[in-house]
Amino acid sequence: MEQRSSIKIAMAQSRIKSDIAENCRAIEEHIQKAAGMGARLIHLPEGALSGYVKSQITDWREFDWNKFENSIKSLCYAAAKHKIFVVVGGVKSLPFPHRPYNSLFVVSDNGELLGRYDKRMISNTELKSWFTPGQKPFVFSIDGYRFGLATCIEINFPEIFLDYGRQNVDCILCSSYSENLFFKTLAQAHASFNSCWFSLVVPANVSNTMSSLACGPDGKVIKTARKNSASLTCFEIVPADPSFEIALQRARPWRQKVRSADFYKPYQIIAES
Repeated sequence: MEQRSSIKIAMAQSRIKSDIAENCRAIEEHIQKAAGMGARLIHLPEGALSGYVKSQITDWREFDWNKFENSIKSLCYAAAKHKIFVVVGGVKSLPFPHRPYNSLFVVSDNGELLGRYDKRMISNTELKSWFTPGQKPFVFSIDGYRFGLATCIEINFPEIFLDYGRQNVDCILCSSYSENLFFKTLAQAHASFNSCWFSLVVPANVSNTMSSLACGPDGKVIKTARKNSASLTCFEIVPADPSFEIALQRARPWRQKVRSADFYKPYQIIAES
């Protein structure tokens, strides 16, 4: 992997409320603060703007879609004003009778809505009562770094992260609304398996058990947010860090090479029983 300048990522452990406008104001404050800290990207939890189903959202018929769309526009303006990329959890409406997508919206540092990642692996409850599953991975770039997106329980599906590894992603941004402590172990595992950085962000609402964290490409935790607190925590992607030399310069290219189905074929023999 070529040597590149470092890039700073902000993990916003926001406190999610039922009022979309309040969520938007809080996120805008996090955006301003993150930009002031030199972050190029701010990563927010699942449902950070819209609220999360079964917690802040109890009935789609009562959801204010106009307010949500206006809030997305406000965040685009804030991203452009502070020259920072934004990844924020929300929902995307679909034509009746289809349920919405559980989405992560990606906004560029010039205020452009780059696209949306729709959660693909949804729970049984989500499938029956709340959401429509998405279909595609989502990868975007900042300053030569490639980012892939995932949401909450998708952390249990290694094929999602192996696919991002094949797409040469440098960092996974996983937004969640879960207090499952095992997610920390899984985040470390995926970072190590794919030799990439991993940002796992939860809201303050559920951070008493497991707070937001970032892992390096060796699988070790490099940053942890304060528990039970609405906070902003930054970490840096530093490819030149000598502690990552094995993970990035040796493990990553070797694993990508040998995961080809035919790589070992010339070396294999048929052993007699």
